Amino acid sequence: MGHHYLPAALAAAAAIACVIASGSASAPAEASDRDHRRGRKGGSVRQLDMVVDFTAFHDDMQSVSLDIRRTARRPLPLGSVRHDSPLMLRQGQEGMMTRLSRLVPILLALASASASAFPETYPNRPIRVIVPGAAGGVLDGNARRVADKFSQAIGQPVVVENRPGASGNLGAEAAAKARPDGYTLFVGSASILCVNPVVFPKLSYNPAEDFVPITLSVKGSPLLLVNPQFPASTLAEFIAYAKAHPGQLTFGTPGVGTPQHLAGEQLMKLAGVQLTHVPYKNQPQILTDLIAGQIQATIEFASIAVPHVKAGKLRALVVVGPRRKPSIPLVPTAAEAGLPAFTQTAWNGYFAPKGTPPEIVARLQQELVPVIKGKEFSEFQVSLGSEAVGSTAAEFAAFIKDECPKWRKIATEANIQLE
Repeated sequence: MGHHYLPAALAAAAAIACVIASGSASAPAEASDRDHRRGRKGGSVRQLDMVVDFTAFHDDMQSVSLDIRRTARRPLPLGSVRHDSPLMLRQGQEGMMTRLSRLVPILLALASASASAFPETYPNRPIRVIVPGAAGGVLDGNARRVADKFSQAIGQPVVVENRPGASGNLGAEAAAKARPDGYTLFVGSASILCVNPVVFPKLSYNPAEDFVPITLSVKGSPLLLVNPQFPASTLAEFIAYAKAHPGQLTFGTPGVGTPQHLAGEQLMKLAGVQLTHVPYKNQPQILTDLIAGQIQATIEFASIAVPHVKAGKLRALVVVGPRRKPSIPLVPTAAEAGLPAFTQTAWNGYFAPKGTPPEIVARLQQELVPVIKGKEFSEFQVSLGSEAVGSTAAEFAAFIKDECPKWRKIATEANIQLE
């Protein structure tokens, strides 16, 4: 963080030093000074006027005008004194230089003191959180729940900005190119940090280098869902139907390379079936089309699927994870249904653009974690079978390093490649 007085004080000190250095070459002025000290009649004083004008400080005190004028004026009778300049030194070159030299340490002290006396405050304006998905999606829902409490904690408005499209790349690119000043955060996920570098050979950003981890927010497992009219009520019946109708069964996901897409690829490999992938740009539209019978299946997270399951609009066949969901306890895990390798844990967390000052990252982590671990957000995630984490930045970085190889393996085996 910058300090308003520092550039001004240093500039003033440097300018005065230049005057002192150049003053030694002014022989005529020295002669005049000797005349003055000796009281010679008819002597004159050569004047050196120095004006330091601090009136040009703006309200934010970020600039200063230093005007040093060295001018030769007409000779003055001995003993006369001018009072029309803010700062005038007229007692000869030596006296002037002595006084100027005394100003240098004063200004340097001002520069040093200002670093602690006048620090900028953070934050002093709204913070935006870029979500690389549509409004109403999983990332969006979690981000908005956090944003309200986070805003109260940090004392500034927190605005969620949706940037859907291109498997999250549009939002990620916008966040990577944002100013690293702590006023832009990014909700990143496994698909963006781990999968996209594999499936997209040409990215305009580097997921491994362009983001600074702040905290891991949520971990969770999705559900395998079908329309209630679909002729299968168990995982075994679903696999049997898919084998009997190769390529005819469609499953929708939020896009290529997303955790939902990779879970579908994993299911096809483990079960030996062929499904037709239907990528969507708008995540909420997937469930709308599934309820209407436009697609036959999807793999989606509980945070947006459970209400439809409870309402009877969708049927959950299995939990694609290690544990049942408390909110729908009758739905078995894939392992319980006979396919133990069909498991997945997706996650998302908060990032800042590369170059964000460490003290700001620490402040953001300090304010976000209590919100994520707070009773309201934690209980909501537990009700959906997910986990609110709230890690340190170092823990999050280590988690990503451990998780990415798993996701890359699935993407590589599925041979997913996009331009």
